[in-house]
Amino acid sequence: LTSPRQRRLNASRRTAGSIHYISLAAQGKHRYDRKQSSYGGQSKHMFHKKAKTTKKIVLRLQCQGCKHVSQHLI
Repeated sequence: LTSPRQRRLNASRRTAGSIHYISLAAQGKHRYDRKQSSYGGQSKHMFHKKAKTTKKIVLRLQCQGCKHVSQHLI
């Protein structure tokens, strides 16, 4: 795959946003822990679907001014 080393693009930055943390006091977490603590192994369904064998090619673009990184799908 041949592509230019630099591209003229504008860095699209988010104006608002905050870091989100998973709350350990959530009702679903309480319910899941209580159900798991009982006798009998895994209580909820497990995800067994395997990953894809062919992946899409993604370019990692970094702004030279603000060092913002964005990804571009080919």
